[in-house]
Amino acid sequence: MPQLLALEWNGREIRVALASGRDRQVVVEHAFSVPWNAEGAELDQPEQRIAQRITEELAARGISCQEVLVAVGRTSIELRQLQLPPAPETDLPDMVQFQASREFNELNEQWLLDFVPIDEAADGTRTVLATAIAPTMIQQIEGVCQKAELKMRRLLLRPCEAASLLAGDKTAPPEQLRLLVDLLADEADLTAVINGKAVFLRTTRFSGDPPPVPALLAEIRLTMAAVQNQLSGRKVESIVLCGGDAMHTDLARRIETELGIRVQLFDPFGAVELAPALKRSLPPHSGRYAPLLGMLLAELTQAGHAIDFLHPRRRPEAPSRRKKWVIAGTTVACLALAYLIYSRVDNILLDNEVDALHAMSIRLGEETKATKKTSDNSREIAKWADGEVIWLDQLYALTQCLPPADDVVLGELACGPQRGNIELKGWVRSEGDLAKMGESLRDHVGQVTPKPRKEDQSMRPYSWHFETSVVVRKGPVETSAPAKKAATETSAPAKKGTTETSAPAKKGPAEAAASPTKTPEPPARRCRSGRERNHEAATPRKDSDCRRGWIARNDPGLLLFPVRRRSASGEASCRPHPLEGGRGKEREPVEGRERR
Repeated sequence: MPQLLALEWNGREIRVALASGRDRQVVVEHAFSVPWNAEGAELDQPEQRIAQRITEELAARGISCQEVLVAVGRTSIELRQLQLPPAPETDLPDMVQFQASREFNELNEQWLLDFVPIDEAADGTRTVLATAIAPTMIQQIEGVCQKAELKMRRLLLRPCEAASLLAGDKTAPPEQLRLLVDLLADEADLTAVINGKAVFLRTTRFSGDPPPVPALLAEIRLTMAAVQNQLSGRKVESIVLCGGDAMHTDLARRIETELGIRVQLFDPFGAVELAPALKRSLPPHSGRYAPLLGMLLAELTQAGHAIDFLHPRRRPEAPSRRKKWVIAGTTVACLALAYLIYSRVDNILLDNEVDALHAMSIRLGEETKATKKTSDNSREIAKWADGEVIWLDQLYALTQCLPPADDVVLGELACGPQRGNIELKGWVRSEGDLAKMGESLRDHVGQVTPKPRKEDQSMRPYSWHFETSVVVRKGPVETSAPAKKAATETSAPAKKGTTETSAPAKKGPAEAAASPTKTPEPPARRCRSGRERNHEAATPRKDSDCRRGWIARNDPGLLLFPVRRRSASGEASCRPHPLEGGRGKEREPVEGRERR
């Protein structure tokens, strides 16, 4: 617990009290007095003697407290009661300073001035009690503290601190005007108190200790009259005598008898909490410690002091914006620091992500290089597949687009795999068949480039010779339409012939004998009659004319290769060889065979 030392001295003795406090709980641990000039003689260096005695007593009791509160009596200061016009509370320090410079005789800038407001009239006039201490007295007190190795924390007025201790007494109404009498060896403090605040201060000296009773009574009467005069006729209602021993009890009874006013005893140690050791042995003249206990209690409980020469009342300083600017600057700095930290962390995370992506890119690049060869091969295969011509499908579509076998004979068919074209050479019966063939090829096979056609009677009844170049389309081949068309063209005559031959009416025997017998027409799928074949066999042809000849059957999708024959003279020739149709038997081939 923090400890605090209270110190006060006069011409004969030094009084010391030590207390500790925490959470507004004050415990008084030591209270003692030290005589330093019992005869009251004047010494050459009183500060040195006082400091020496203080140091010895503190060391003897094992007290090592450094901070001290010092109290001075009424005789060490200048005191004036000032009347001030109505003014705000903030203007009082300046007004008191101005008024005190006129009321005090020796007041200058080196004097320490403080005041306490004591009354406010109905018209707003303020009454204050102004006190000032001389620079020489301040130097003397500071010299004692420095030599005793103590740090003066506050310099207080003794009667005001005794009045603050009396404020805790609840035996009388606080607004009652009471006269506090504190006997201090060869002097006495007479203080008028209202609401725990000193409103009138007076200190008188006596020739003995204790003081003579008649002289004390006279001083009390004089003080009561002065208080009545200063407070606009208000009278003292009771007297409080500090102390609780037998001497104070007898003195209180005599004052009450002589003055006819109620007298109350006030024990200062009864108003505070005492340490067990101090409670067992209280110092003599307990009433003299009222100022020390009052200042310790007010300081440790942070109740404030009426007069403090080291911290006097000043005009409140204008609200400084420095604190606001400091807070604002600190906030901005914190935000900037947070942003820098966030940016740094974000950059680190982004760098890590970039590194990871770069590593992934390198890995994927290596994998891409590994698969590039496969991709190139696949691309070449796809390119080759896109440009490939499926010749089986093209030949099948070609057979579907050609006219029936009775109308066309192919002499030569050449396929160019590089350019995807088909060269056709052959004969047709009529020029119309050639036009139909070109149209069908153009619709279902590819682009047709016809060459000049001519009439040729060497291949009767196929009287027109043609040469055609077809550039096939790439992709799937549509063969359904030509097949349906060919089936329709070939099936129509068959149905007609069937109707004509299968539905005749029944005839009698006479009618049957009279009518000539008609030979039925050959089936539609027969290419040529026997007479035509015999005529073709009797007509010699060059081997080059039919070396690459083709016979298209009426059966869709079937190509017949030529059959090589040998003539009567032994010369080989290539002639079309129908498989079906005509009367008579097929000549026996000398050389070659048919192929499907």
